Amino acid sequence: MKFELDHNTVNCLRPSGDGENWKVVASFDACIDVVAPHVSAVLISDEIEELEVWLRERSKLKHELKTENLDRLVLEALPLLLSEAIDLIDNSSSINIDLYQEIRQSLAQIESKLEALSKTQYNKLNNYSAIDDAELLKQHLESIKSRI
Repeated sequence: MKFELDHNTVNCLRPSGDGENWKVVASFDACIDVVAPHVSAVLISDEIEELEVWLRERSKLKHELKTENLDRLVLEALPLLLSEAIDLIDNSSSINIDLYQEIRQSLAQIESKLEALSKTQYNKLNNYSAIDDAELLKQHLESIKSRI
């Protein structure tokens, strides 16, 4: 079972027969922090437990993001954004030369700044095992957007 935010809706996805594709089996308003009755009616008990864990971790994450320093949020979102960028580059046949150069310069600057940090200054990212990287990135970006 996988859970995804789609604007203001949480979709509960179950793997299809081939395991590669996912099928939406239930949806509910993202403002709800408990398993809605219409959702529990279509999920099996293990999936309901997974959803409850996901909702708790999402609620905890939302609370932490509200109280988190914006600078830290941007830095924590960076690895997830870079991962998404890597996937986009992998699936793209070409890239604009100006964008290419801008990305290369930015990455070089980031690498230089990271080298300047001492190892004692590294902060570990929180690990939300029930929330995948894409959902974590969405939460970070929503929090950043709301503060800008």
